[in-house]
Amino acid sequence: MDRGKSASRIFIGRQDAVDLFYSLRSLREQKNALYIEANGGLGKTWLLGEYVVECRRQRRPWYTGLAPEDDPQSAVIDFYYLENRTVAGLRRSIVRRLGENFFPEFQRLEQERQEVEQESSASNTSSRLAALEREIEIVFFRELGRALAEIRNYTVLLFDTFEVVHNRRVGRWFLETFLTHPATWGYLIVFAGRPRESVRNRLPLNVHLYRLQPFSQSEAEEYFRKRYAINPDSPEAAVIKACRGKPLLMDLTVEYLRQSEGTVDDLQTLSEQELERVLAQNFLNATTPLHNVLHEIAYLKRRYNQDIFNYLRDRYGDQDDFSEGDIWHELQQYPFVKYRPEEGLYALHDEFQRMIAEHAGRDWQARAQELYNDVVQGWYEQAIQKALPGPE
Repeated sequence: MDRGKSASRIFIGRQDAVDLFYSLRSLREQKNALYIEANGGLGKTWLLGEYVVECRRQRRPWYTGLAPEDDPQSAVIDFYYLENRTVAGLRRSIVRRLGENFFPEFQRLEQERQEVEQESSASNTSSRLAALEREIEIVFFRELGRALAEIRNYTVLLFDTFEVVHNRRVGRWFLETFLTHPATWGYLIVFAGRPRESVRNRLPLNVHLYRLQPFSQSEAEEYFRKRYAINPDSPEAAVIKACRGKPLLMDLTVEYLRQSEGTVDDLQTLSEQELERVLAQNFLNATTPLHNVLHEIAYLKRRYNQDIFNYLRDRYGDQDDFSEGDIWHELQQYPFVKYRPEEGLYALHDEFQRMIAEHAGRDWQARAQELYNDVVQGWYEQAIQKALPGPE
């Protein structure tokens, strides 16, 4: 059974979500924003990427910002990444996504702010920073409005993983200031997150709420057929019922059937919790170098870059089996592993991370702490030393 290639985009179903996205174009004077709400593993991030693809398919492509043509997902601003968890950081990400050339005054003020922050010993630094922050906010929205006029086309801003900031200052700013500011009314804005009642209760009037649902039976069959070439009439297709229409569980199940001696009959009668346990244990019990790397990503809370990989390979790996070229690139084949090419960073799907942590047993905390300490005290110290200026 072929794992499939995550590099080739396959989009199944969700036609109502696509239609709703297009309706924002005509309704934007009343509702120019869309909030996609769903539990983990249902395809929120996947849907955001499809919106980018849809924008680029137009006769006159809608503008989704500066992002590689072959990586539509990179057009999405993800709150998972720490740089987007402050108001200042989020503003900078929006500016970079749309194009810094549209924000000359904002860029100048940001540079001035950095210079003032370096003068931390000055007695009036805090008051100067506060004044600069107010001015930066005003200029940001002024140039945001001008950018839309210069682009002269439908412009879409997309955001993911909103649940991690919904109670932070940046989350409140996003809901109460950014979404409601007149400068953003001409934009089409889409953001996604896990269900949070406090978010639903605070959505501005210009935001449409959409609850993403699991695949229907026919959509699940189409997913298996197109991604994995599994015929709906084959014995393997019986696993559709066990996966409850959740794309992530489908991907993990295919991997389970590839890697283990298990059969679909073993899975059909399991509850969802039991199915998760079996799928997680499949990874935890496997001894292949590729699966060991997936464990390490999970232990390290999803962040994993080339330098950490090299360090752990040298420390733990068999040089013949732990091949950098093979494993590093094989990780990109997994639909539940996100790759951020501009930073060389892997991010494990948080729902898969949760499953691994929940079903790993008593060894989880000890192994996670051991690996974390190795990285902090080993790789991190090496990275600091490399970054320090030499004695000359």
